[in-house]
Amino acid sequence: MKKFTSILILASVLFCFGCTKEPNSPGDNNGVDNEKKELTIEVSKVLIQANGVDGSQIIVRYGDEELTEGVSIYDSSNNKVDLENMLFKTTEAGTYHFWAAYKTFNTGTELDKMASVTAIDGAVPQLPADSQPNSLSFARRVLIVDFTGNKCPFCPAMINLLNQFTTYKEYQDKWHLAVCHEFNEDDPAYFDGRMGNAVGVRGYPNVFLDMNPETYFGDYNNISAFEKKFKEEYAASEAKAGLSISSALYENTLVIRAGIKASEDGNYRLACWLLEDGIKAAQANGLNIPGDFSTHNNCIRLVFGKNATKDFSGQRYVLKAGETVDQFIMMDVNEKWKTENLHLLLMVSTASENGRYYVNNVIDCPINDSMGYVYAE
Repeated sequence: MKKFTSILILASVLFCFGCTKEPNSPGDNNGVDNEKKELTIEVSKVLIQANGVDGSQIIVRYGDEELTEGVSIYDSSNNKVDLENMLFKTTEAGTYHFWAAYKTFNTGTELDKMASVTAIDGAVPQLPADSQPNSLSFARRVLIVDFTGNKCPFCPAMINLLNQFTTYKEYQDKWHLAVCHEFNEDDPAYFDGRMGNAVGVRGYPNVFLDMNPETYFGDYNNISAFEKKFKEEYAASEAKAGLSISSALYENTLVIRAGIKASEDGNYRLACWLLEDGIKAAQANGLNIPGDFSTHNNCIRLVFGKNATKDFSGQRYVLKAGETVDQFIMMDVNEKWKTENLHLLLMVSTASENGRYYVNNVIDCPINDSMGYVYAE
C-alpha cells in the first residue's frame, strides 16, 4: 500500500547552529567580545504564490543582529542562490530549502536544519476574519472516534447506535465523528496508522470520546449508556480554545491553514485529519441489523498529528489567553479519493491531570472551504 504523509510547515521557522563569536564580528566592542552567539536563518513567509511576484524574505542573524552584508545563501543541493535584497521569488511550484554561511559559520546543511519556503500555483488560503475578536468564549464539540471495519460482523450495531444518536436534537451541534477502519487490511477505507494503539482498542467495534482511553464504549446495544457517557464527557470541560480553518487543493496537494485562539493560559496541541465520505464496500452484518451499511462516511484517510504510536495529539504550543496560532499544513492526496467527498477535522488538545493530551475541541470543514472561530451563544 502506498504511504501518504502530511507535511507540517511552521508559521515561524527558525533553525540554528551554535557557534562562538570571533573578534571583529558585528557588534564587537573594540574587537573584544567572548559572548557566545548563534547564526540563525528564518523566512518571513513559509508559503508563497508561485507567480514571480509574491516573495518571502530570507533573514539571517548573528546573535540579535540582522546581517545585510557578507552572507551567502545556499539551497539544499549546496548551490549558491543569488537573491535581490534577500527576497525569494519563483514561478515554479515546489518546496525550497535554504541555509546560510557567514565567515566560518553556517546555519546547518542538514535538511531538517534549513529554512523552507513552499510555493504553490494558486492563492494562499486565508483564515476568515475573527467575528468576535474580543471574545474568548467558544462553543465546544466532542470528537467521537468509531473503530471499525467492513468485515467486522458486529460493527453495524455500533453504526446503528451512532445513526440513532444523530437524531437527538439536544446534541446535534455538540460533536463530530471520525471513523477509523482498521479491523481488516483489505477494507477499501482501511487506515494503517494504528490509531487504536493511542486509546487501547479492546476489540471491534469500539468508540472513544476525545481520544481519551477512559471513555471506552463498546455496549452497542445500549444507546442510553452512550448518551450518559457523552453527556459526562461534554460537561467535563469547557472549550479552552477556538479553531479556524481554510484549505485549497492544488492538483494532489492540499494546503491547509489552521488557527487556534486560546481562552486561557496553557499548553495546547493541534492536529488535523482528512476524512472521506461515500466509500462503497459490502459490510459484514453478523447480527442482521436492519439497514444498508455499504456506504461508509467520515473515514480517516490522512492524519497530521501523530507523534508516536500512542500519541496523535499533534504539534505543541504554549499560549496565553487571547493568543493565536496561524499554521500551515500540507497533505498529499491520493488521486483515487473523491475530492468532493473530502473534509477536514481540525482539533485542539489540552493536558489532563495525568499529563496526557486529550481533545478539547474540534471543527469539521469541507476542503476548498473555510470556517471561522465558533463562539458560544
